[in-house]
Amino acid sequence: MNMVVVAVIAACMVLTGIAFLWLLLRRSEGRKPQGGMEWVGTVLSGLLILCAGFLLALALAYQEQATGEAAAVDRPASDIAFWMLPTDTPGRLADYEGNVVLLNFWATWCQPCITELPELDRLQRDFEHQGLTVITLSDEPREELDMFADLWPRNTVSGYFAPQATPEPYRSELERGRPISYVIDREGLVRQFILGAGNYDTFERYVRPYL
Repeated sequence: MNMVVVAVIAACMVLTGIAFLWLLLRRSEGRKPQGGMEWVGTVLSGLLILCAGFLLALALAYQEQATGEAAAVDRPASDIAFWMLPTDTPGRLADYEGNVVLLNFWATWCQPCITELPELDRLQRDFEHQGLTVITLSDEPREELDMFADLWPRNTVSGYFAPQATPEPYRSELERGRPISYVIDREGLVRQFILGAGNYDTFERYVRPYL
């Protein structure tokens, strides 16, 4: 269902609950429920207002997320510099121009990130011959990443970068959480923005149209 419609319905429910409360209590002394029926009506109206308010907040949050995702696609991918794991040799996103790139940002503190890393490794192995490059990056210090070396992807282009040097719009979008992934086509345009964890089938569905 369209979230705008959901928001309108929720707002109408809030207004209905308020109007019912007013009708119920407008003649009561001190605007307080006096009998059993008034108490039941008051409680039910309050629940209606609370539930509708929650639904309204959810709809607005979903709409904001959808707007952010729409703004994140069909734009040139900003370049980002990083250091390779485990060699510490420098790399850049621009080095992979001409390939389809799945750029993934992860962190050791993010359990969904850890869960999807093997899926990304498998994706790189299966589609590398079709021109796919999966880049998995963390903004954590090398010393911290070394403590989790067993988690490092083995097939992807794996690396880390300095948070203070993170270019926009990555900097702002990473504030929304991890993991975040971008599908970048061969012309360097962001075609998909994925907030949250995915599995092999999800990522394959996102990248296949651009291979």
